Amino acid sequence: MEAAAIIPCLLALNLIINLSYKEFGVRSGGGAASAPAFMALWTGVLAAALTAVSLASGLGLPPGGGPAPRGATVAVAACGGLAFALAGVLYIHILTIGPFTWSALMMQLSSFVTVIYSVLVLGEAASVPQAAGMAAIAAMIVVMGLKGKGAGPPFSSRWLALATLMLLANGGIFSAQKTYHHMAGGEATLGFLTLQFAFTSAFAAAICMIMWLRARRPGKAGGKGGGAVLAAGSLVVGHAPSSADVSHAPITADAGLADSTQPTRPNRPIPTRPRPLIPARLRAYIPPALTLAASIGLSNALGMRLMDHVTAAVQYPLVAGGGVVLAAIAGMVRYRERPGWRYALSAALLILGVTLFGLG
Repeated sequence: MEAAAIIPCLLALNLIINLSYKEFGVRSGGGAASAPAFMALWTGVLAAALTAVSLASGLGLPPGGGPAPRGATVAVAACGGLAFALAGVLYIHILTIGPFTWSALMMQLSSFVTVIYSVLVLGEAASVPQAAGMAAIAAMIVVMGLKGKGAGPPFSSRWLALATLMLLANGGIFSAQKTYHHMAGGEATLGFLTLQFAFTSAFAAAICMIMWLRARRPGKAGGKGGGAVLAAGSLVVGHAPSSADVSHAPITADAGLADSTQPTRPNRPIPTRPRPLIPARLRAYIPPALTLAASIGLSNALGMRLMDHVTAAVQYPLVAGGGVVLAAIAGMVRYRERPGWRYALSAALLILGVTLFGLG
């Protein structure tokens, strides 16, 4: 009974996560430059919230969280955090240059990266159903490149290349959690997840700083001027005073024609407008950031809870299959997209592949 309530919640949360990424891309007008700042914002909020939950519940936050070596655990969490930062930035970018439905579909392929990593690196045995699942995924990739009646796929080769990098990076997140599970002999603890999100925020902030420094170099756009700009001009923190910000003093008469008996008028103080504490552009990014932090936090908690009630053979097909169906509906209703036969066939092959992997 509890599993029947958790699965719909997981599906709804996954849809909210995808829509939050998309809405940020829409609000940022492209999102390429401001994506690192956005990732640093919401993952920092989530790491702080998880820390507060751990301290309030008396669990504490040991970096190891289990029998795994402390240094190895930190290194694995750092790798997962770097992968998360890169995957988030790439996902925002492909959502802005490509269709929402296909972007959400590519996100679902990340679990296969983890399975391949487990076989090649961790030494886990691959079963016959898993091999069949890989064949289904290979067939899906072929279907994505098929041409219809005079029409090619609804995305560019550049989108496909970036989407491939995104799913590899996103698979790195779960591979890091799988590695910790392999070392510690248990599920990823709350402390490990908190550490991973903290590293994600730190790496995303580092990307912001690199972009900001590049923008200030001589010869680069934004290299001169009095404003401080976060993420290469996307999240404006301050700006130099312009003619709209100041009221110039009235121009006096020519000194040679002025009556020396007239007293000089004192200069009026130049009125200035108070700057808002949070810039308008940054305020527009806060709602999707908070939504993402809450949704991903709940999704991780419910996903771990669901493992206690159903097997992977049931969980993965339901979550992946329901996710692509809901993404298609949202794409048609919210963004007026028409997935078509290619998407339907690709989604069917994805669900088949996920089901086979679960049986393995």
